[in-house]
Amino acid sequence: MNHVVNQLELLAVICKELERQGHKRMTQRHMNACLRAANDIVSEFSIPERKVSPGMGISAWWASDGTGLSSRALAARLMREHEKTFGRKDYEKRAFAAFVEVLDSERTAHPHDPADLLRCVQMLDAEPGLSQYLQFAADLSPVWARIIAKWSPLEMSLRNEMAKGTSAPKTYEMLRALVEGKS
Repeated sequence: MNHVVNQLELLAVICKELERQGHKRMTQRHMNACLRAANDIVSEFSIPERKVSPGMGISAWWASDGTGLSSRALAARLMREHEKTFGRKDYEKRAFAAFVEVLDSERTAHPHDPADLLRCVQMLDAEPGLSQYLQFAADLSPVWARIIAKWSPLEMSLRNEMAKGTSAPKTYEMLRALVEGKS
């Protein structure tokens, strides 16, 4: 079911919240900023969800709603390795430009929970050719090295648990142990 966001009601709520936070007198500049924020929210909520699907390709994955810091860090690292081997011509230049834009602070972002790990797995499903470079992600950080060393059992656990429902407690425990350096 598609819900429509009422721009005027949203604007009123934003203004009321700012007033509650002590901003009693808003100038026209402030009101215009609130209106732009409300318009941005309305616009984003009017766009249908862009789901990740197997084989969709890295460009479509990057533009999807299924990315996160850790999956983008992983994708960027694997794309760099792919470029060393095959050159940039095999992937759309726009997609590669997006990977180059991954911020330095994001480059070592690793999965913290099954949802993060699922986004990484879905990225590899979207562009299966990148799986062959997975071992190179171990150089992103010590945590990534531990995760990559146990990738197969982690992925298998995640897929098995997700097939049964929306929760992955065993995968969470495995991942937490790796992140904390206990495994």
